[in-house]
Amino acid sequence: YDLLDDNVILNDNPITFTTCSPIVCYKTDNKKIEYLNPLDYEFVTHLKNNIAKKFYLCYEEDLPLFEIINIENIKKKVIYFRETFYVAYHCKITVQLNDKRLANMIMTTGLGAKNSMGFGMVNYEKKILSL
Repeated sequence: YDLLDDNVILNDNPITFTTCSPIVCYKTDNKKIEYLNPLDYEFVTHLKNNIAKKFYLCYEEDLPLFEIINIENIKKKVIYFRETFYVAYHCKITVQLNDKRLANMIMTTGLGAKNSMGFGMVNYEKKILSL
């Protein structure tokens, strides 16, 4: 295993998070679970709502600037865990944010649902500086 660097350095540029474990995002309707695809608009909405709840629980403040700019390299995974199948997605998510606490919270808690089961762990792509 390797400890992830959660000390994200912010500037005006977007940050790209890459999944270490796939992200689960779902909604329920009449006790039926519908897993959301990252290309769906609802996926982005559920992801933002989940992050807003986590941020409020950590800091008792409303969510600062957080916009999902792009989701790419999407790979679907069906995972069987504790006698249940989960539909999850590996991907790269590019976001715009301006609060270091939010970036570190995402690195610490993960994105999406089922984080306590290990889903949604992300790492950020460090920009390579050229001389």
